[in-house]
Amino acid sequence: MAESNRQLFDSTCKVFRTVYYVAKENRPFVDHPSLVELQTMNGIKLGNMLHSNVAAADIAEHTAGDMRKKFVNAVLDAKLPLSTLIDDSACLGDKSCLIVYLQCSVDGSCEPLPVLLDLLALDSTDADPIVASLPKCM
Repeated sequence: MAESNRQLFDSTCKVFRTVYYVAKENRPFVDHPSLVELQTMNGIKLGNMLHSNVAAADIAEHTAGDMRKKFVNAVLDAKLPLSTLIDDSACLGDKSCLIVYLQCSVDGSCEPLPVLLDLLALDSTDADPIVASLPKCM
């Protein structure tokens, strides 16, 4: 039983790494099933689940949320000086959205780096909805 669980965990980790590669390289999630098939042909055991592009999008969303929390906590714990940059834009369907960047010096250098923190949907671009949406992504 323990060996079976270890193999399942190992194959799930490999699938997560594949999704991370797709996201990091800015590839579409429809590439994920092809990469899984390629790795399977090369003899890598990836199990039978989490092979679809929909599963890849869900995994990436989950992982990004976790990475975002760790990043923000690390910045806050280190008490680094930071600033928040916001910009509004229109997304599909001409819906307004707010782009939120966190800018800080993460590597100890003097050059602050902007890090995309979140993309928030807005009902309107008035000040009140913008102010109300900012704490949600922090």
